[in-house]
Amino acid sequence: MVEQEQAIISELSGMAVSAIKPVDIADFITNKITRLFAAKYHMVWLVKDGLIYPYLYSRDEDLITNLYTQKLIKTSFNLNDGVWDKLLKDNEPAVIDLAELMQLKIVPEWVPLWYNQGLRQMLGVPVTDGGHLKGFFCLYGNRLNKPEKTGSDFLKIVARQVFTCIRLLQLEQVISEQREEITRIRHTGPLLNEIADTGKQLAIVGSGAAMKNVIRLVSLVAPSETAVLLTGETGTGKEVVARAIHEGSTRREQPMIRVNCAALPANLIESELFGHEKGSFTGASERRIGKFELADGGTIFLDEIGELPLELQVRLLRVLQEKEVERIGGKSSFKVNVRVIAATNRDLLKAVANGQFRSDLYFRLNVFPIQLPPLHQRKEDIPGLVDHFIERYALKKGIKIKGVSAGVIRNLQSYSWPGNIRELENLVERSLLNSQGDRLTEVELPANIIAEETTKASRLEIRTLAEMERDYILKVVKHCGGKISGKNGAAVKLGIPSTTLISKMKKLGIQKAHFADR
Repeated sequence: MVEQEQAIISELSGMAVSAIKPVDIADFITNKITRLFAAKYHMVWLVKDGLIYPYLYSRDEDLITNLYTQKLIKTSFNLNDGVWDKLLKDNEPAVIDLAELMQLKIVPEWVPLWYNQGLRQMLGVPVTDGGHLKGFFCLYGNRLNKPEKTGSDFLKIVARQVFTCIRLLQLEQVISEQREEITRIRHTGPLLNEIADTGKQLAIVGSGAAMKNVIRLVSLVAPSETAVLLTGETGTGKEVVARAIHEGSTRREQPMIRVNCAALPANLIESELFGHEKGSFTGASERRIGKFELADGGTIFLDEIGELPLELQVRLLRVLQEKEVERIGGKSSFKVNVRVIAATNRDLLKAVANGQFRSDLYFRLNVFPIQLPPLHQRKEDIPGLVDHFIERYALKKGIKIKGVSAGVIRNLQSYSWPGNIRELENLVERSLLNSQGDRLTEVELPANIIAEETTKASRLEIRTLAEMERDYILKVVKHCGGKISGKNGAAVKLGIPSTTLISKMKKLGIQKAHFADR
């Protein structure tokens, strides 16, 4: 690789760990890369949910005017249009002839933009991460320099570095918002009320048996220093429960730092969690404080912990065991006093069995497990949740709503809620904006789902397999007089080892109080 190309890659690497803006990346590509391939413009396309859309492009006045005029900015296109999918299949930089594309029976919508600019070729580079397509890095011109083997390798490295810079920009926005939250917490004190002796707390809404048990567990564990593992489907309120645990602890005056392990790319997550020293790698122009260090004295909430790469799990385990952190490039470690709350919607035991999650880390995190029930298992809490969200959003948006009709509540309770509490919250906010008068009388739910759920409910009582299993185990244990193992014990009756039965009872929330004589 020539010296000029090496210098470009080195400079891009530096940008990937520095404070940059989108215009910095766009200008760098224009000044340092396009001319190497006789290109006039460049564009970075991002991919999400089978669609592709322009994200970063040359800062040329004529080009930007045309992008807006033809409504291509913030517009998404089908990824499977015969061009992008072929590039991805070949998985190598390739020159595409735009004139040939214009002769197709069905011309991809984005092609005329470049062709009408007088450009005839596109050099496209697919970018993947762990087998997942992230997008395409593209150069546009009339007669592009087709890259040979070394040029292709260079272009692929450049494309990956550009996407790393873009991902960093997105993460910096998240980090900035979290730092603002930390400042607000430090200046305003606790966000929530302390958990009362009754176990009731403003952040957790629910009066049904399932949520009463969650609140009870939160009340028990909050004042301690014990690590907590929150499990449950997406949208069940794991972050709210984590916040309640933090606010009920002696650390409430200190920050709770949230880390979304699924949102951090593998090449940046170590620096984000543990920090780095100035000069520890190319572009590390200043010391960065990691999330564990920011949370010192407070709580760190490791959300989506099941998505953490295996190589980082080893480092995290050491921090949890030794309570010490060493920044990247650091010469020594230092103590941190952090309470850990982790959360996941994955079955971590299954991940351990499949070799995707370390067993020692699992048992270090799973000291005090709390499983959050899905909303369809706690429909008695829906009226209270609706009131809670109405109060929040009505005040925020200046809307006067006095209550909700009984018909609305019946409709809400007839729905299955695949998106759980988050889906209910979004629905309430949307319904408030569309409401007229001082009562919420209508909500927009899929009519077929409501009818189906209502019809089923009228025919029979709908119960989950877990509920049926719980009831049956409880009946057998009661029949055996509370005896679990040994001759005439419930485990023998059920035909399973006593250790398996005890594990199932714990998972299903069956306690001695449920079957012991009173």
